[in-house]
Amino acid sequence: MEISGESKWVKLKAVEATPESFGEYGQVVEASPDGDVFGPSDAQLDLSHGVPR
Repeated sequence: MEISGESKWVKLKAVEATPESFGEYGQVVEASPDGDVFGPSDAQLDLSHGVPR
């Protein structure tokens, strides 16, 4: 990818992230209150491609 230094405006349409529409990229989870214990409704990490930085 070559960067020319020029800016370009691109208009995008926002869509709701649902488990179906976002599934290719990962999980959709809802916010939980601070202090909640980790549980099955939390996002599951996929470390099959290495440990994230």
